[in-house]
Amino acid sequence: SGTPPSTVIEGLTRDIERNLLEGFQLNPNHPYLLDAEAQLATLFEDSARALEALEKAFRSNNRSTFIALRLSSHYKKHGDLIRSKEILDQALGANPGEAKLHYAFSKLLILDAKSAQDELIYHLKRSFTEGDSNYEGQLLYGRQLYINGEMDAARKVFRMLGQAKLSHEVRTELLYPLEQTFNGGIVKLEATYCFIARDGINDWIHAHMNNISVQVWESLMLSSRVVFRIAFTMKGPSAIDVKLI
Repeated sequence: SGTPPSTVIEGLTRDIERNLLEGFQLNPNHPYLLDAEAQLATLFEDSARALEALEKAFRSNNRSTFIALRLSSHYKKHGDLIRSKEILDQALGANPGEAKLHYAFSKLLILDAKSAQDELIYHLKRSFTEGDSNYEGQLLYGRQLYINGEMDAARKVFRMLGQAKLSHEVRTELLYPLEQTFNGGIVKLEATYCFIARDGINDWIHAHMNNISVQVWESLMLSSRVVFRIAFTMKGPSAIDVKLI
């Protein structure tokens, strides 16, 4: 047809990347989406011509959000976070209000332990608009506020997320656990869940029996001392790896 390869690649990538991105924002660990994303990544790895066309398309139009996302994802997968960030930074320079680019940039910053917290908050806050379907971006924003100790702001984010029309599985899936462990005491114990008051901050962390070993769950009593980690659901922080002290 005479259409330049870079134009064809740009069009195909835009359509596929849009569908993947919107899917991941709704359900970040859906196996079908993960498989489709892996197949797309393999396509560019196996085809030097396709990757070259993608690079050319980006050079000629760095405002193309989806070309930038795919190129950045390619370099991210191969451990080149510097190049991955450079691509997104160029795209944001040409398209500073594009939420999808802020979202991808924030995901890169999370991987880098040296990232400035204020920079991460900046990009996460701009990765969604109130009421949109980027639920993962909102969860990550609430998570970062929580990490920073901005509890009231974090609760507001998770309160909004808790009202989203999502399946029970998506609503309660444990995501993005923190590496460190915390100590606390059981302050409320019900038939299927409990709350742990975290030492120091004294915020109450929800823990469901399904995320606690049977042996530990059956041994819990009010005031039991425990050590635990924290992951996040659409409803907020939740305790995992709970062990008796």
